[in-house]
Amino acid sequence: MPLWELAPPAPWPCQGEIFPGAPNWLGPLGTGPVGPCGNVPLALGVSLSDWLILQAPYYAMFEGDPLRLRCYGWRGAKVSGISYYRDGANVEPSHVNSELFIKQAKTRDSGRYHCTGSMRTEVIVTKVSSPKVSISVQELFSSPVLRAAHSGDPIEGSPVTLSCVTQLNPQKSDTLLQRFFYKDSRALGEAWSSPDYHIPVSGLQDSGSYHCEVQFSSVWKQSPKLKIAVKRIPVSRVSLEVQPLRGQVTEGERLVLNCSVTMGTGPITFSWHREDSNQALRTETRSSQRMVYEISAATETDTGEYYCMASNGNAPAPSPRVKVAVKVPVSPPRLTVNAAGAWATIGDVVEIRCESPRGSAPILYQFHHEGAALGNRTVSSRGPGSLALNVTSERDSGTYSCEADNGMASGPQHSNPFHLSVLGMLAPRTPSGWGGVGRGRISVALPATSSAPRESSRPPVRS
Repeated sequence: MPLWELAPPAPWPCQGEIFPGAPNWLGPLGTGPVGPCGNVPLALGVSLSDWLILQAPYYAMFEGDPLRLRCYGWRGAKVSGISYYRDGANVEPSHVNSELFIKQAKTRDSGRYHCTGSMRTEVIVTKVSSPKVSISVQELFSSPVLRAAHSGDPIEGSPVTLSCVTQLNPQKSDTLLQRFFYKDSRALGEAWSSPDYHIPVSGLQDSGSYHCEVQFSSVWKQSPKLKIAVKRIPVSRVSLEVQPLRGQVTEGERLVLNCSVTMGTGPITFSWHREDSNQALRTETRSSQRMVYEISAATETDTGEYYCMASNGNAPAPSPRVKVAVKVPVSPPRLTVNAAGAWATIGDVVEIRCESPRGSAPILYQFHHEGAALGNRTVSSRGPGSLALNVTSERDSGTYSCEADNGMASGPQHSNPFHLSVLGMLAPRTPSGWGGVGRGRISVALPATSSAPRESSRPPVRS
């Protein structure tokens, strides 16, 4: 059955009781349908004295529905020059056939309609007017409103949910609406059956003017625009952490510099710097508040003060300086004695030196004679530790050695031994220095193994 029905043309299949041959749609004084045609589903504005009839749908009209109105004469009388009016204003086109057809009705098509036309009687042509009929085109759904789930502007990195809110007419509660979302007039994907549009992680690029559209069939409605401004929080409270703790790392171990920010959103550019370097050691950008710079095997040259900088588009913010000390274990020391060969004479002052080629200061040097401690020296920078030995007797002969220790896990390192022989008499001094008896002061490096006194190149002079 069509959405609406037209009254049957004359001759009418049922006759009224008021006038023979007249269709009886309305009772006296508009009291309602009477007679055998009283069940015809039409809303007709016809009184007994009306010659022109306006026929309209009897059911509820909603926007988007077709609206069809029919104007015709009573008992099939011919009508010419038919015009339709809504609320007293002519409905275009001004001259139509017996029907006025609106393909997709809108709420603005609501109003009181009537039609006019010319009818010929036996004497003259008379212009007649139909009774008025009220037409109400109901809203299918309300105009949508786009709302943000959050209050205020979103912070960069936070989720954003936009809801396209509309209300369906209760009589059309089973209607399935489709929603379209737009940013700066560009569509954000295809149609959505859900009223929500989600941005899981918002960025500055998500700022803009948003709106939504709701559609059912030929009915489209657009929401007002909603401005979204994603805010970026500048970087602040930059810190640099060092592993191992306190920046004390052994040569060859891993050194980790962890740069972090307490505040700051969006992609952050981190850079690491050493105080004595003009260039960044490393620069990297990520959407994170923490980044790590790693030196897999630290060397002594990595000792120094470090800091990092972070920026998310604003001026870079630096961290406090952190000291890093790469500790180098001491190497086995070398023992040197400034004696003529391996000989010394009573009364001589022999300088014994102990020095490790590698090792972080401070270094403690300890000297030994025949296993007994002679003394120690601590050096705070590169260089040897030395001990002055006053040769007083032949008991000062024997094996000398030293050890170096800078407190690291590798422990103290020992030198090779050196054997010193002491002569019993002093030789006279010559004008050129020590006499030709082998007492010239020569700094002698220890051999790899030295367990016995070496033969002097010049024989000693005995008294």
